[in-house]
Amino acid sequence: MRKLTLIFILSLFISASIAQTSDQFYEAGYTKMEAQNYSGAIEDFTRSIKLNPKNLDSYYNRATAKYYLNDLKGAIEDYGIAIQIDPTIADLFYARGSVKQVAKDYQGALKDFDMAIKLNPVESSYYINSGNVKNDLKDFDGALNDYSKGIEIDPYSWDLYFNRGHLKYMLRKYNEAIIDLTKATELNKKSAEVFNALGNAKYALNDSKGAIDAFNKSIQLDPTNENVYYNKGLARANDGESENAIRDYTMAISIQPDFANAFLNRGIAKAKLKKFQEAILDFDQALKIKPDWTMVYFNRGLAKIFTGLEEQGCGDLKRAVQLGDKDAVKAIDQYCR
Repeated sequence: MRKLTLIFILSLFISASIAQTSDQFYEAGYTKMEAQNYSGAIEDFTRSIKLNPKNLDSYYNRATAKYYLNDLKGAIEDYGIAIQIDPTIADLFYARGSVKQVAKDYQGALKDFDMAIKLNPVESSYYINSGNVKNDLKDFDGALNDYSKGIEIDPYSWDLYFNRGHLKYMLRKYNEAIIDLTKATELNKKSAEVFNALGNAKYALNDSKGAIDAFNKSIQLDPTNENVYYNKGLARANDGESENAIRDYTMAISIQPDFANAFLNRGIAKAKLKKFQEAILDFDQALKIKPDWTMVYFNRGLAKIFTGLEEQGCGDLKRAVQLGDKDAVKAIDQYCR
């Protein structure tokens, strides 16, 4: 997953001349923001604004409070008013762009990020979200360029390396991805997400042992992510460790009981160990979760044939053919009379 950077600083701007009462309401709202009482904060910021309609601080922080309450439209409107009050502050454009990004207004977000970068071209965090939006818009070259610019400004930003590495992985530039993701792990040794991404990139290059090592580090940091156990299971299976793969798939299923892919691959691993009856049970469970899954019918069909249930197995293979599996046609020719 790409890392989204949102910077919402509670107090960035100090109005030069504000009424005492407006200032008091602002301070009260600020205190409630710190306590995560966002509704109460909005009420105080609104009172502050009524007494001083040019209070940029109050608009900015009210927008932030609205964002935390998922009022994206209201947040965008308040950031817009703050920008009208002072259009020279880069963080205002960045904050509004970040909310537009969450609202999936990618073109609008990109315009705001461009303005933020124009006003302050040496803030590396701006390039993260700008790159992420370009990625969403499938401007992959533009996204890579933004991440690289950010790294030039701040070569110690692990999240920039992570985002660039993840995008390179998605573009199947696995060697380059590994370089960036390895750098990200060096800069941040506590991110389970980064180690998982590094494991995926190594697995894509058939480096199963390297992938397993990265997945193990990810699990040490976060033992609750079923996808990492599943990924490690795939790597173990690829390395011929069927028993260990089964244990990893089982862990994934214990965390996410309706993990269809884990049931499928656990069944495949059991079939490789000739535990066909157990494999059939896993394939049954996978089909309960995801009916008409061609691959499951194919594998269950073979498992049934190998246990002597030829008629049932051939029925599964025929169903796989109906669902478009060409390999099942060959299997029927080989095993079914």
